Amino acid sequence: MTDLILSFVIFVGSILFVILLIFLGWYCVWKFFLCRFRLVRELFRLNERQQQNPNTYTNLRINRNQHVTKVRPPKID
Repeated sequence: MTDLILSFVIFVGSILFVILLIFLGWYCVWKFFLCRFRLVRELFRLNERQQQNPNTYTNLRINRNQHVTKVRPPKID
């Protein structure tokens, strides 16, 4: 009886370990590769969240460029 319980626990534990490895692999693939593609972001509707957030990199870059003052050459008499 204990052999049956032990083999069941090992079976369930190994299944859970494999599922954990699959989710960890998908997370790493998403984080390092898939999040860079616009099609994948549009499928998960991640572009809408970025457009609503004013602190994105592109908005900061645009705002920084708007505050640049123009330097005029000196007047020659």
